[in-house]
Amino acid sequence: MVTVSLIHSSWLHLLANLSKQILLGILLERKYGSFRIVIVYWLSTVGAVLLCAMLADSREGGIGSSGAIYGLALFFTVERLNAIKTNSDHRLFILMQLVLFIVLPTTITISMAAILGINVGHSAHFGGGLVGCVFGIG
Repeated sequence: MVTVSLIHSSWLHLLANLSKQILLGILLERKYGSFRIVIVYWLSTVGAVLLCAMLADSREGGIGSSGAIYGLALFFTVERLNAIKTNSDHRLFILMQLVLFIVLPTTITISMAAILGINVGHSAHFGGGLVGCVFGIG
């Protein structure tokens, strides 16, 4: 459950996950600190593994840190949407952040996976994203 995010299927898989992790990690750590983001990251990993084991065929193991990264992405999204409510003067800037840091990288990653025919663990992404969303709301 803990080491699944340290294993990747290829260098491209590792590079895609690391780039999104660095992009979101720096932004979130500057605001919330490393300790809180590590907790969100690892609990998103646990959520991804548990949901993947419950929904998918448990004989097919998922690998990579995508579930944890989706947790960070949804945590960031909920945090930015809350910022829109409290900071109405900067709504356009906050929406641009969401497009640049969430929509664009996710679109590129999904497009690359579709073009290259890579199998994607959607249940793991959903599990990690669900944990990140709950932390963002909390």
